[in-house]
Amino acid sequence: MSADFSFIPLLTGIGGAALGVWITISRTKYTAYSADFSKRMEQLNASVDKLSDCACRYWINDATDKLKVEADYVLGLKSSLSVAIDALNRDYKGFNGRQILDAFGRLDTACTGRNFPSREVAPGHSLPLAEILNTAENLKCEILRARKNNYRWRDAVRKPKTSVGL
Repeated sequence: MSADFSFIPLLTGIGGAALGVWITISRTKYTAYSADFSKRMEQLNASVDKLSDCACRYWINDATDKLKVEADYVLGLKSSLSVAIDALNRDYKGFNGRQILDAFGRLDTACTGRNFPSREVAPGHSLPLAEILNTAENLKCEILRARKNNYRWRDAVRKPKTSVGL
């Protein structure tokens, strides 16, 4: 009696097709998540640039654009950046939430510290322009470091969690 093994190629084909479908779905999900993550990182860096630009304009009282020298506008940009950082920290693993929050805290102090609402600078002290620009670059470096570290496909997305609290 000879056994009929004609079903083995069929099972191999089905197994190969299932594996191919799984790989395709996994790659598609990773590509979508990583593209979204990169886009959000670019938007975050643009927000950091906008905040630092407006904070510098605020401190020198640049009259070319009245909106950008308003204290409420600078505070609104800071709040918007805070919300974006919190959202990315909730949505993505490897975002370095604590390091980015520390860098954001230093930028916040540089932009809106001292006598922010009155624009007064203590005698012997200069305007905080260099500090604002330096802390903004440090924050962008931390954001880009998180972007670089987040490209492991299985860790690209995390389940939502509670807010880090800014």
